[in-house]
Amino acid sequence: MAAGAVIALLVGLLTLVASGGATGSAREHCSRLWTQSHAREQMVTGHGEQVVVIGDSYSVGLGLRSPETSWPSRLPGRVHVYGFSGSGFSAHSSPCPGVSYAARAPRALSHGAALVVVEGGLNDYDQPTAAIRTGFRAL
Repeated sequence: MAAGAVIALLVGLLTLVASGGATGSAREHCSRLWTQSHAREQMVTGHGEQVVVIGDSYSVGLGLRSPETSWPSRLPGRVHVYGFSGSGFSAHSSPCPGVSYAARAPRALSHGAALVVVEGGLNDYDQPTAAIRTGFRAL
């Protein structure tokens, strides 16, 4: 019985080490999302007044063959998208740190904008109402 428990423990530890651990996996996931976010930021569409979109995967175009064709490209003006897949109003809607809309707004707004569109809320579905309200107010 004790030998079985030791073997199970060793297998578990080896699996954790081999996979990079939960923190390593989360770090890789967040890094991949940041890469996608920054790539979408470089895809400025349209002409005219500056428009800034702060949003989630819908704004980024996650899963689209051409992310620059995501819905913000249909807005009038020169559209800059500051999206991050999995993010939302609340601070913990994403497992990635520092990606709430309020946390990303200063950077998104640093170049000025005639219009700011905030899209999202889907990733806040499991967050406490108070956390969503706090994030909304901070934004």
